[in-house]
Amino acid sequence: MEEDLFAPAKDAGLRQVELAKIAGVSRLTACNWMNGKGQPHALHRAKIVGLMDQVHECLQRGTLPVSPRLKGADRMEKIFAVLAEV
Repeated sequence: MEEDLFAPAKDAGLRQVELAKIAGVSRLTACNWMNGKGQPHALHRAKIVGLMDQVHECLQRGTLPVSPRLKGADRMEKIFAVLAEV
């Protein structure tokens, strides 16, 4: 069985729409990827692997997950800021 590429995102509580914005894809594409209904092609896969490495490091540091009380643009801003620190 293939390892879940998106396990760090799930562990960090990232929503599909957030992953989509970070990865530069549609929400539907991110949804399909996270639900195992497709896999990113090589270009996106390399970007996703790097992103998941960043998310994993943030989980290890304790800077993710972001508080579920944050909503919308404030939540996205915090996620981008946390990932930029890695």
